[in-house]
Amino acid sequence: MSAAISKYRGLIRVINVFFLSAILAGCATTGLIDPGRATIDPNSSVIAFSVETAEISDDKAWLRPKQLQVRYGNESITVRLHDRNAGLQRILLEVPAQDISLNGFELDAGTGIFWNRYRTGSSQSFSLSPGEITYVGRIEIAKVYFEEDADREKGRPNGIRLVFSDAMEEDLVAWTQQYKIFEGRNPVSEIVGDWGGSEFLDLWIRESATARSSSYRWRELDSLSYEPMRGPAPETAPQ
Repeated sequence: MSAAISKYRGLIRVINVFFLSAILAGCATTGLIDPGRATIDPNSSVIAFSVETAEISDDKAWLRPKQLQVRYGNESITVRLHDRNAGLQRILLEVPAQDISLNGFELDAGTGIFWNRYRTGSSQSFSLSPGEITYVGRIEIAKVYFEEDADREKGRPNGIRLVFSDAMEEDLVAWTQQYKIFEGRNPVSEIVGDWGGSEFLDLWIRESATARSSSYRWRELDSLSYEPMRGPAPETAPQ
């Protein structure tokens, strides 16, 4: 019996490690903070933020955040967003830089088996404190803008408003319960409000014809005809 329990616990640990590794895709020098770690490299910085990932419904069109990128210098990390059960994903990353930007925020939109993937064309820059944790807020989709046809019916989305809200009190409770790095350390807060300082961010549409294409392009939304993707929307975008 005890052997079976031990085997089960070992399997759970493997699943947890796999899940955490799947959140990020990027360089090996950057990544998740180990829960048992209590120090920060003085030459590195830690960025902390959360993302509201719950599905957003507007009439018959659903939208859901999929991923974003953290960039510094010539490097980038892809953060995948797929915590559909909790509707909230908390990100804690160490980066060997102080100047970083968030960009390439992607979301899926559509109805049923017909969908398209969109992403923002602008970025949000931050200056992090070396050797410290910088909390930049909770990213939320505050508003979605849609095209309208001649009958004022909503069409595809052409813009969104992304907001960094101050949810430190709630996020900090969750982090301090799991990470030793928060013991005796107060994060630096840098809440910028609207992403890029704008209430309207243009959306670009993915041109790829298949959901699993290894190469795809993005273009600005315009009057050109387009065909939506068909089939279940994938949990992660092609890399």
